[in-house]
Amino acid sequence: MTRAKRIKNKEESTDTLAYPGPEEYNEPPDSFDEYMRCIYGPKGSGKSTAVASTPNSLTLMFEPKRKGLRIRQLALQKYSAKEIIDGAPDLWVQVKNTTPEWINDPTIECLNYDSVDIFYESCYHSVCASHGHESPGDAGRSSSDIWNEIRDEFASYFDALRDTNMGINLTSHVKEREEATLEGGKMGYAAPSCSPACLKYIKQAADIVLFYGWYQGERAMMVRDDTNSSFVAPGVEGKFLQPDGKPISIFRIPNIDLESGTSIYQTMKDAFDNKLWDVDTPEEQRTTTKPTPKKKGPPKRRPPR
Repeated sequence: MTRAKRIKNKEESTDTLAYPGPEEYNEPPDSFDEYMRCIYGPKGSGKSTAVASTPNSLTLMFEPKRKGLRIRQLALQKYSAKEIIDGAPDLWVQVKNTTPEWINDPTIECLNYDSVDIFYESCYHSVCASHGHESPGDAGRSSSDIWNEIRDEFASYFDALRDTNMGINLTSHVKEREEATLEGGKMGYAAPSCSPACLKYIKQAADIVLFYGWYQGERAMMVRDDTNSSFVAPGVEGKFLQPDGKPISIFRIPNIDLESGTSIYQTMKDAFDNKLWDVDTPEEQRTTTKPTPKKKGPPKRRPPR
């Protein structure tokens, strides 16, 4: 029986939404470059080098005194809301106004925000200064409105950037945090060190989140954590698998070899494309061929009755 229409003779309206049909599915991109990535870890682990190894990338270096890396970077200085009110440059406005130029520059295919912690702070100070306050609390009853504006301003910047298909890498340090459990207790876990509001956006928007540090004395990246002691995300089903199809939790980062062209970016891409093995997979198990089954002998005869 055909279901009766609930609305008859409905006039066309611009307030309605076009929605996909039963056979129209979102197809996740198959390319590592099309996902928004966040890489965090302890100081000195090599996060800046990792994101800068992305081909045709520009690093927006918000971290101070990072002169030891031979990378394409733009050194940037953040000022407080009070300094901006007193006449200092507004870094958030400068970056936001220059971003269209980077998007249209054919030599730039990816933007690295190093670190996203400081970039969020520049948004915070910019919005506060635009209202003539040093912090949202100075606005009294309107403080929640300023907090909401900071949140929306930060999110809208990256949401618009993602729509351009520009590659995006975010870096952050690591911080121990707590979250409530279903049992009513608290669970500690490692996560990016940015502010809670910035972390909330990363959890919502970043497709791939990798914890970069050391494992068994060597540099490695974590992409899955069965113990839930670290915030990580593989981004999409069917990726970050071993060649035998089993999930990768941690993969090793080899030393950079400039002569052979090996880079951290290529290692991450290979892990995404299911070409690497988990560090804990024994060498003898690193094969995609199934073991030859043992030949069965002739069936045993039943004993005579």
